Amino acid sequence: MLISGNFNINAETLEDPVVPKFLDNVGSLGLQQHASVPTHVAYHTLYLVIARVNSYPLYGSLNAHYKMTSHSTVLFTLNLPKPARSGH
Repeated sequence: MLISGNFNINAETLEDPVVPKFLDNVGSLGLQQHASVPTHVAYHTLYLVIARVNSYPLYGSLNAHYKMTSHSTVLFTLNLPKPARSGH
């Protein structure tokens, strides 16, 4: 399972009471938030990448690229298993 998108919360700001509650809820579902780089020009992490703990690890790190808006495009690579051959 992979969930990604703009959650519009400052995930790096643990002083905001919403953030620890959100991250606790994510963890209680067996999920982990992977974005650790700013994804907004104001250096906030708004775009999150959430996946199951110990499922398909990300290769390397997330890269945020700013182009035409204040929000960045977030690029990442997943370590997905090769599908089994069906034999048909």
